[in-house]
Amino acid sequence: MASTPINVLDLIPPSLHAGISNYSSDVDVSSYFQQATILANSGQTSGEARGGTVFVPNGLYCIGSVGIRDTCLIGESRTGTILRSISSGNAGQFMLDAMLDRDGRSKNTRGRGWAERMTIDANNTGRSCLRVYGGGISCRDLTLQNGNYGLAAGLPMWSTFSNIHSERNNVGFYTFHDVPGDIGTSATFTSCWADTCTTYGFHISQLAYSSFISCVAQDCGGINWYVQGDLNGVPAVYSLIFLTCASEGSGQPFNFRKVRDLTMINPRIIGSPSSDFVILKWYRPG
Repeated sequence: MASTPINVLDLIPPSLHAGISNYSSDVDVSSYFQQATILANSGQTSGEARGGTVFVPNGLYCIGSVGIRDTCLIGESRTGTILRSISSGNAGQFMLDAMLDRDGRSKNTRGRGWAERMTIDANNTGRSCLRVYGGGISCRDLTLQNGNYGLAAGLPMWSTFSNIHSERNNVGFYTFHDVPGDIGTSATFTSCWADTCTTYGFHISQLAYSSFISCVAQDCGGINWYVQGDLNGVPAVYSLIFLTCASEGSGQPFNFRKVRDLTMINPRIIGSPSSDFVILKWYRPG
């Protein structure tokens, strides 16, 4: 990432600063965030994934959808830096989206943008919170709330996700890849919590050789942990480790639909009304 971060507040008109700092803002500042991602990546040649950093001071920022390809957005503090959606959107529109180019319009499959140290609130407007894509990212210290998806991680190669609280979303955490047969590997989720999500706490597909460590799904209305496996055909999810992960409260605890080479160590199940604590449907090649 670029050595000198761009401070997004420097690009926002001073007349809006008071509302941002006292958390009363209702002005959409998406265009300034988009401008910041462009400046953070200035100087690179066309098509080069150099990467940049945008710093977001404490305050309330109202945004719609911002393309963050190759860009890391870092807040001043997890509870003090708040990005909130105030206009209507749709389930496929993410407030911060690494699959959206820095022009804010064009889709891409390069990705590699992420966020750290902030709260992203879709505010029940129909949008989702954060979509990351690609390898070598370190997404951490986030609260993601009130959206369709909290965190959607596409092709998360050699990436880490830590200390993320996804609450009151339809799906808390989701792994995927758009290309049939392709699969993410070497991803690690540590101390991630899906809380009171409507359909799934964790919905895992197209993932291999990856770990979930001390992660919790709690009171998710459908299934707390759902490993689908074959969203886009074979290969199914395989070679996953679940270490001291938990299902708490309502929701079916663990449903492994299509997996192989699964390791589960010291799972914790508390307060589930379901008699089916772990459902396993093993994948047999051929």
